[in-house]
Amino acid sequence: MIKIIDKKTNYSIADYNAIDNIKALALDIAECFNKEISYNNYSCSYILYLLYTKFLNYDLNNLSWINQDQFITNLDISFLIKSIKFMCNFISLEELKQNKLEYCKHNLSYAVGCCLKEKYLNEKYIINKKKSLISYYTYFLCNIDDLISNEDYEAISYAGLNKLNKLIIIGIESHESKKTKELFKLCGFDINSISFDNLDLLDDTIKKCQKTSKPSIIFLNTNKENETIKLERTKVKEMKEKLGIRDIPFTIYNENKNYVDSLINKNNKITSDWYKNYNKYQDKFKEKELLLNDYPDEKSFVIDKINSSYIISNFDNIYLNNFISKNKNYFEFKNFNNLIGEAACSLANNNEDVVVITNIKKFNCILEGIKNCCINNIKILYIIEKNSYQDEEFNKTFINLSILRSIPNLTVYTPCDEKEFIGSYLSYLKYDNPSVIVIPSNFHKELNKTKITEVENGCYFIKKEKKSKGNIIATGSELPIAIDVYKKLKGIGILVNVLSMPSQERFLQKDIKYRQKILQDLPNAVIEFSSNNSWYGLGLKDKEICGINKFYYTNSCETKEKYYKITVEDIYNKVKKLFN
Repeated sequence: MIKIIDKKTNYSIADYNAIDNIKALALDIAECFNKEISYNNYSCSYILYLLYTKFLNYDLNNLSWINQDQFITNLDISFLIKSIKFMCNFISLEELKQNKLEYCKHNLSYAVGCCLKEKYLNEKYIINKKKSLISYYTYFLCNIDDLISNEDYEAISYAGLNKLNKLIIIGIESHESKKTKELFKLCGFDINSISFDNLDLLDDTIKKCQKTSKPSIIFLNTNKENETIKLERTKVKEMKEKLGIRDIPFTIYNENKNYVDSLINKNNKITSDWYKNYNKYQDKFKEKELLLNDYPDEKSFVIDKINSSYIISNFDNIYLNNFISKNKNYFEFKNFNNLIGEAACSLANNNEDVVVITNIKKFNCILEGIKNCCINNIKILYIIEKNSYQDEEFNKTFINLSILRSIPNLTVYTPCDEKEFIGSYLSYLKYDNPSVIVIPSNFHKELNKTKITEVENGCYFIKKEKKSKGNIIATGSELPIAIDVYKKLKGIGILVNVLSMPSQERFLQKDIKYRQKILQDLPNAVIEFSSNNSWYGLGLKDKEICGINKFYYTNSCETKEKYYKITVEDIYNKVKKLFN
């Protein structure tokens, strides 16, 4: 097939031949998975080619390079991404042929998080008045009609309000995109509309977007219906024939591969120049490592450590204000609740700590972000305030707490006072998985016998009797009640131990000898103002757990106490029967 290219174009026939080869490889991959592909997604080959060969800065020897441009999409184009990554040497021919796809779909909030990270690092690593060591763009490819959730609207609003000019959204337009275009305009975006497959126009528009002081969006107009293509064998053969590629699976023409190789070599000079600057200025930016031995007490260490982290918050916590008063890396999302979870995930990286502060009533705003962290093992600390039973939405509290404890690869800490909070944070630092610290609303400044160093063990003695008849186990805000019940039992001659269990996950990870040493094969009584479910893993039965397994909708604190039977007297009577 003879291709005629306009002489005025900056892109040659070699560029279009390379794109056709990428399309053909994508067809082979999609056929292996019996996938149906849409015309719009298939046409994204033009923008992917342009980004990966001309605009994205990356280091193939270090794919976690902190200054590389970010490409994010919510489209199902994994077959195309795999194809372009092979042509650009991210993956080998063997990896290309493997029956494995990369599902890298993220939403717009994730892209905004990447921009926040760039903004913070850009200001932190300034070389001179005009230049910073960190400066990269985030490109988000999407279907405009998919931007319909509250989270997306909040991300658009937040990006415009904070002038995140390193964000470039590339959206596939439809006949119904007019209202969305108005929304972006109102939110302060730079608006552009161009044709899908015009490489010169795409090139010029992206360069224009890189120079603006506002976030940008490029509307791609296909001028065709977004039909779905079913990849039957005859259809694949027909499409590859139109591309001028022979119908042999994974055909790669050397001239196309060599041409792409010559284009991406530009990255070698960009990355080598960056590393020269990094080596030159790294002593300037080298910060003193926070070591516990250098601090007079654990609290001052934790305060400095938290203040050197990213803080993302949509909730004011009076207690935590004492810890974050000096924080300069504070991002407030009070009016952008749905943005907080995904933004936190994208902020996390190997060199920076991320702390998210919220309220358990706003749990749904961060749930997807927590799941994403746990699946990909991204180390983030979530600090969540828990409601008391006096709160109108107490039912939500024990539902959400149960959900947290059921998420794999997540460690949940429920400290009762400041010492256990500090111990929870120090324990979190020692492990690589994401964690949650749930702070009760009736948080105690300091309780007698609680210990910072014991939190990492998950469970330890608060009160220990030589001739104990059993254990009362409590966590968080329930611990003071356990101590009151212990005193009442001791008054009638029943001696029991009181155990604080700030983390079930940490306790279950301990060896069996330690667990036997703590529980001592004695009867147990658990005080839990939440669901019983998480305690079954310790071999406990319903009769041993003073928990909540029923709903009762009321705003009256007195009625709740009566229905849930969570007063000291009620729990004392139940525990007394168990140990008698």
